Amino acid sequence: MLAKDLRELKAKDLSNYAASLFLTLGDEPDFQYFLPRLLDIATAEDWWPSPPVLLEKLKLAHWHTWPEQRRATVKRVIDLWYAECLDAERADGSDIDDLLCGIARADLALDEYLDALAKRPDELRAFFEIHAHAFFKRGRLGDSFWRDHLVGELAVLDFLNTPAVQERLGI
Repeated sequence: MLAKDLRELKAKDLSNYAASLFLTLGDEPDFQYFLPRLLDIATAEDWWPSPPVLLEKLKLAHWHTWPEQRRATVKRVIDLWYAECLDAERADGSDIDDLLCGIARADLALDEYLDALAKRPDELRAFFEIHAHAFFKRGRLGDSFWRDHLVGELAVLDFLNTPAVQERLGI
């Protein structure tokens, strides 16, 4: 991978690396080097690793200890990615769910993202439909990636249980 210019690396070049990062290969300096390209690919195309897997790498890289400017830049990219996800032509609950879960797994507070979702009735409904069965049956979210991040799951469940959101969802 280092033989190519970073901007020339394609999704297929980085997919295995990104999925295995910190598990079987790679370290923080590697991750920081490849992160701009990883985010560029992830925000532009449907790609493995999914947002929950990729964005959790931020937590594993201790990104909250990085210099403020670097953290702010990464958060700005995530914020723009989320805004684009909500602005997609057709509300896709799976895409919203994947990205919200990834944001939670990066240890970012979900409040601002959930507030934005609450203002988008179609997107809110699409997101809820992904979890409706598990929500009503077990009081949980339906995606197993959330189960590995209880703080994020509880934040979403608290959000879904607010009277204003329940009214918007008609539940």
